[in-house]
Amino acid sequence: MGRMAPLKTQLGNIAKSGIMAPMTYLEWTYMRNELLDRMWKEVMDNTDAPEQYITKCLANISVLWRGWKSRENKKYDKKLETNKLKNVRPSLLPGLLGINGRLW
Repeated sequence: MGRMAPLKTQLGNIAKSGIMAPMTYLEWTYMRNELLDRMWKEVMDNTDAPEQYITKCLANISVLWRGWKSRENKKYDKKLETNKLKNVRPSLLPGLLGINGRLW
């Protein structure tokens, strides 16, 4: 691969970086401009993407970030399901549990 990583790989690495794209933001639209500028600088430093790609690259990073955040939340949320259910009245449980017996 060398120093110049393929564009999609670089975008994925940025999206999964907790420093570049913190998971603590509820939505991509809340991401500070300084972070977006840093992400774009990282893309420019490590790929040969032209300046005109900025909007498309940041949009791709947002999609990858949202997917990664969702997968991580789902992975750790499974462990918390029992805590969610302990505060629910037993009569409501059959309606809350889906076909596979999981919450939502």
